[in-house]
Amino acid sequence: MRIVNGLRAVTLAALLSFISAEISVIDTAHAAPARQVPVQIEPIDDFCPDLYQRLVLAQIALVTCMLSEPPQDCSLLQAIFNFMNSAYNQLCA
Repeated sequence: MRIVNGLRAVTLAALLSFISAEISVIDTAHAAPARQVPVQIEPIDDFCPDLYQRLVLAQIALVTCMLSEPPQDCSLLQAIFNFMNSAYNQLCA
């Protein structure tokens, strides 16, 4: 039981880290001035390893949720995983 609780804590921390990073990106995008500024887009190769790492963390969070006792609603985690998996397949595969 201790291992399961430790895994839940690590999974939750990883998920919260992912969500806060995504919110930070959204906040930065919305806080930008209204004028148009040239944006340098990083090569997709630099983006894919990070996205893959986040996809793996989302999968760990989803599996941990599915195996939890008592059973929990994992639909939000499932939606996050599906979205990230689709993005990875379209951008990096």
